[in-house]
Amino acid sequence: MQHKRGGKMPPLFYSKETEMSHSNNAYSPKSINDIVYGSDTAKELVSQLVTGLMPFPFSGVNGIIFYGPNGTGKSALARILPAAIDSFGAPNAAAVDYNFYKITATTDAKELIEKIAYQTQFMPLARFRYFIFDEFDLLNPRYLPSIKSVMNCDTSVFIMTTNSISKIENSIKSRSHLIAMPFAEANRWVPVMQSVLLDQKVLAPSEQYLCNIVTNCKYDARKIMGATLRLAFNLRSAGKIIPTTTQTNDALMIAA
Repeated sequence: MQHKRGGKMPPLFYSKETEMSHSNNAYSPKSINDIVYGSDTAKELVSQLVTGLMPFPFSGVNGIIFYGPNGTGKSALARILPAAIDSFGAPNAAAVDYNFYKITATTDAKELIEKIAYQTQFMPLARFRYFIFDEFDLLNPRYLPSIKSVMNCDTSVFIMTTNSISKIENSIKSRSHLIAMPFAEANRWVPVMQSVLLDQKVLAPSEQYLCNIVTNCKYDARKIMGATLRLAFNLRSAGKIIPTTTQTNDALMIAA
């Protein structure tokens, strides 16, 4: 979840509102390597699928299901995958069109499936046609067999997220790679938080202090990033600013 390099850097002093607005895009993950994974197994499998080290789609398997609690990066990773898969994981891959569906209890499943079935009749402009279903388990179970049918299209990739893998029909799971997304341990977040604080030009506190923030945020990615930016604002207000002459290697010194 690193800052996007290049372009205009944020000013040294600005309001909290400007800070939070800047954060919305600057610190959102842009590649599969920006995700803070709670599992090395998940990270490795995603990399293998994207780079083609593990053929995908292959042998009737053209789905990916990310499952785990809220705040583990499932939705963010799902949005990143189309461009990553299409480019075999190339850096700075061009954006790829994808169809994103936020599933709720009121989603018209019949209309949704009809729309997808229609789209799969045509050849995609990219390597594949990509469909993302966020909170897939909320889809009316009556229509899950229909999803299984549209997944038979070998020119489409289906990416799903869910908090309840047990609610997903076995026939859909058998057509998909199942990737568990647990919470990341606090120490996995420390380098990311330090990078954000460095980008904000403030002195980072101790690693244990940052780990405590992660724990207080209950390991939720959204809360952790928000807390890190609030910390940067507070450190700036307290004068804990990196001197302009400080070298990058010294920038992560522990604040006094």
